[in-house]
Amino acid sequence: MRTLVEFHQVGIHLDFKPQNVIVVESIEKVKSFKLIDFDASIVYLDKHKKGKRKKGFLHYTDRFAAPELFKAMSSNDPFVEVTPKMDIWPAGITIFQMAFSKVRHFYSPFHKKVAVELFCCAKLKPDEELLSRIKILKLQEVNGQVGSEEWWKTYWQMIGDILTVWHEMPEIVFLSKNMLSIEPEKRMSAQEVIDYLDGKCKPTEYEKKAEKIALFGDVSAEKLREMMEMEGPGRFRTAVFVRAFSYGRFRTGVFVRPFSYGRFRTGVVFMNQQKVIKTKRNNEKLEHDGALYVLHKFSDDGLKKFWRCEFHGPSDKCKGRLHTDLHNVVQKVVGVHSCDMNAAHVECQRLVTGLKQRAAVTFSEQKRHQKVIQRLRRDEDAPLAEPLNLEQLVIPNAFRIYKRTEIDEEQFLLADTGVFQIHGQSGPQRIIIFGRASTADWTHEMKDIYADGTFALTPPLFSQIYVFLAKRDGWVFPICYCLLTSKCTAIYTRMLQLLLERWPNFAPQTISLDFELAMVGAVRTVLPACSVRYCFFHLVRNMKKQIRALGLTRVYNTDPIFAEKSKMITSLAFLPVHHIREGLNALQPQLPAQLHGVFNWFLDNYTGKPWFNGAMTVPKFDPNEWSVHQRTLDGADRTNNFAEAFHRRLKHQFGCTHPTIWRFIDKIRCVQKVIDAEISRCVMGEAAPQKKKKYREADLRILRLVHRYNDNNNNIVAQNDHNYANANVNPENLNHFLAGISRNYEMRP
Repeated sequence: MRTLVEFHQVGIHLDFKPQNVIVVESIEKVKSFKLIDFDASIVYLDKHKKGKRKKGFLHYTDRFAAPELFKAMSSNDPFVEVTPKMDIWPAGITIFQMAFSKVRHFYSPFHKKVAVELFCCAKLKPDEELLSRIKILKLQEVNGQVGSEEWWKTYWQMIGDILTVWHEMPEIVFLSKNMLSIEPEKRMSAQEVIDYLDGKCKPTEYEKKAEKIALFGDVSAEKLREMMEMEGPGRFRTAVFVRAFSYGRFRTGVFVRPFSYGRFRTGVVFMNQQKVIKTKRNNEKLEHDGALYVLHKFSDDGLKKFWRCEFHGPSDKCKGRLHTDLHNVVQKVVGVHSCDMNAAHVECQRLVTGLKQRAAVTFSEQKRHQKVIQRLRRDEDAPLAEPLNLEQLVIPNAFRIYKRTEIDEEQFLLADTGVFQIHGQSGPQRIIIFGRASTADWTHEMKDIYADGTFALTPPLFSQIYVFLAKRDGWVFPICYCLLTSKCTAIYTRMLQLLLERWPNFAPQTISLDFELAMVGAVRTVLPACSVRYCFFHLVRNMKKQIRALGLTRVYNTDPIFAEKSKMITSLAFLPVHHIREGLNALQPQLPAQLHGVFNWFLDNYTGKPWFNGAMTVPKFDPNEWSVHQRTLDGADRTNNFAEAFHRRLKHQFGCTHPTIWRFIDKIRCVQKVIDAEISRCVMGEAAPQKKKKYREADLRILRLVHRYNDNNNNIVAQNDHNYANANVNPENLNHFLAGISRNYEMRP
C-alpha cells in the first residue's frame, strides 16, 4: 500500500493483483514487498490525478478490475478515464482473499472469487444472509455439480470460513468493505488505508462520508443507520453489496461488477434498479405486479415520476398508471389495467436486458473498434437538415443518382414537379418520382401493371407513397416510387402524365387497383386503352370494414354459418357478370337478418339495386371491372397482393414510420439493389417464386368450381339488360357454387 501511495503521486498502476507483488530480501536480510509489472500503468494528464487511455490499449485483469472500469468499457466513448481509486478495488479483494486463505489455505482461485462475492452479499446479519444465499446456490449449477455431497461440503465450509473472518477479523472486514465501495468517491485512498493501519484515523470518520444507504425490505435509511450505531462504529459499512438477483427479502441494493457465478453472469446494476428493464432505445421500463410501465413525465416539483402502462397507445388505451419517487420506489398505483398482462412477456424482456448487459461487458475490443468506426462514418455521412416546407426541399445531386456498383451509376430522380397549386385543394402540392432511368428500356414489355399507395412510410410534407409494379415473365417488380402530397384525381393525373413523359413507350393493357375512384378517373383520362381491374383482396377488405362498422365482428368470429353467408356475398365476384343478378336473387333469401344491412351496402356500391321495371341502378363500381370470373379462367391475377406484399417489404426494410426524406431515398435505393438481383435471376431464365402450397391448392379448387359451374350453365345466353341478364339459373346450384367458393379464401374482420 505504501508503494501505491508513492506511485499515485505520478500515475495509476491499473493491474494491481497478488501476481504483481514480489518479496525482496535485502543484504541485511530485511524482507519487503515490491510492486512490479508497470506495462499497464498510466501517467496523469492533469493536476486532478486522472488519466485517459484508448480502450484498445487498456490492459487489466478481469476479476480484479474496479466496477467503474467495466462501466466505462461498455460505454460508447473510445477513451476510458482512470483514477487512483481503481487500484484500491483490487487491493481490497487481495486483502480479503489473504484473510480468507489464512483460515483455510487450499481454496482454488474460483472459490476465492465466489467467497469475495458471498462476502459482499453479507450486510447486517451475515449468518442469516449467507444461509439464505446457500439456499439459492443449491438451485444453481456450480462446476457441473448441483447439490452433491462434495458440493455441500465445499460451500458449507466456505461460508463457515467467511463467518470466521467476519467475526474474528473485524479490522479486515472494515477495511475490505471500505476498499470495495461501489462509489469511487467513498472508497478509501491508499493513504487512508495506511492511516487506518497505522492507527491515525478512526473508522467513525469514514462513516461520515456515507451519503446513501442501500435499502432492503422495509428498513429505511434512518433505521439502518440506527442499527449500525447499535452494533458499533466501523463494523458494518454503508456501501454494501447485494446480488442483482432477487432472493428472499433482499430485493434491492447494488451489484457492482460482472462476477461470474456458475452459469449466471450479469452487468452493472444500480441501487433500486432491479425492476428497471431497458428498451431497444435504451429507455427505461418499470416492472410492477406483472406489468411494465414507461416513464410519462415528472411532477411539477420534480420529486415524483409518473409512469403509464406500456400499452397506453391508441390501439390498447390501457389506463394503468404508477407514481414513484426519483429512486423508482412505488408510492401510488392509479387506474385499472385493461390490457392483457403477461408475466412471460415481462420475464422475456428482463432476460433480454440481462443479455444486453452481458454483451456490453464481454464485447471484444475488435468489435468495439468496428462500432466506433461505424459511428464516425455515420456522423461524417450525416444527411442534410429536414426541410420545414415543400419550398425548402431541394434534393442534392448525391440523392438524385443510383449506384448499382462503384462505377455503374444512373439517374434515380425521374421527375420532380416542384411546388404547384391544384384548384380545389388547399396548400401547395408536389410530386417526386424515383426509379431507375434504365427501366425505360423495357417499358414496352409492361402489359400488366399493379399500383397501390401506402401512408405509414411517407416522409414529412407528403401524404402517401404510390408504388407501380410490372409483370415480367411471371415475376413482378417495382418500377417507380411516387411521393404525393394529396389524394385527388388531379394529382393522380399529373403523376401518370409525368410517367408518360419519362417513358414514352409505357402503354399497359391492364392495371390492378384498389377501389379508389380518384385513381380510376386518372387512368381513364391518361391511359384510355388500359383496362381497370379491381382487386378481389380489396373487395374482401371493404366487406370486412362494413362488418366491423355494423358491429358484427363478434358474430362473424363465433358463428361459422354467419361467416360463410357473409363470404358468399363477396363470392358473387366469381360469377359471370350476366349471372350476378340471379346470384343476388338466389342469395338474398338465404342471408340472416343481421346481414341485410351489409347486403344493401353491397347493392349500392357494386351491383346496383333493381328498379320496378326490372332494370338496375348504376353502381359506384362497374361489375365488369371487379368480377374475377374471366380472370380465373384465364389464369390472370385476381388480386393486387403484389403491391401489398411489397409495402410489407418496405416496412420491414425501413423499420420505422414516417422517415425523413433522406432516409426514405437511402432505403428505397437499398431495396432497389435487391430488386436488381431478382431482375438478374429473371433475365437468366429462372422461374418466378411460387405461391405457398395451400394457396396453389385453393386456386385449383376455385378453378375446378368455376369450370363445373360453366359446364352446368353453358346453354344460358346472356341478355343485355344494363349489364345483367335474367339468366334463370337454378338458385340451388348458385348457392352451392357461392358456398364452395367462400370456403377457399379467408376473411378475418
